[in-house]
Amino acid sequence: MRVAVLGFWHVHAGDYAQQTVDHPGTELVAVWDDDTERGRAGAERFGVEYTDDLDALLARTDVDAVTITTSTDVHRDVIERAAAAGKHVFTEKLLAPTVEECDAVIAACDAADVKLGGLAPAALPRLHGRDPARARRGPPRRRHVLPRPALRTTVPSHRGCRSASSTRRRRSAAPSPTSAATPST
Repeated sequence: MRVAVLGFWHVHAGDYAQQTVDHPGTELVAVWDDDTERGRAGAERFGVEYTDDLDALLARTDVDAVTITTSTDVHRDVIERAAAAGKHVFTEKLLAPTVEECDAVIAACDAADVKLGGLAPAALPRLHGRDPARARRGPPRRRHVLPRPALRTTVPSHRGCRSASSTRRRRSAAPSPTSAATPST
């Protein structure tokens, strides 16, 4: 499987690119980033081509899948464009900033009949079923990487993202305004 990295914004982008290089079933072929300097540095690090034209990259026949490690605010646009081009998509969390955008991204991938998955160690080889570790582990326990309940409980931005449950814990641990104002006797 031939893979292109879309964005080196995310802190783990280099790690995912390295996993692509290291796995015998995948090949890193190109890098795009909306920040030319960052994209060129990533491409140079891995010895592949850099392009500043996302649409031209997505039109290439030597790209089967993409890793999305851009800033979260552009995930929907980049993922939908990749899906429309017929590229399988692996994305870093969050999928998109809002539930509505997540639903739109999932619908775009379904309509294009491409796979959508979350980035994790060894996730890319699982797309095409050539993961030697899978044979030892047996079949995966569940097919959906991003369960709907998890999508619906996520607070909107990767920059400072918190789950709804962690927000509730913080609120319940904080003193209420009335208890803080009431002197103890």
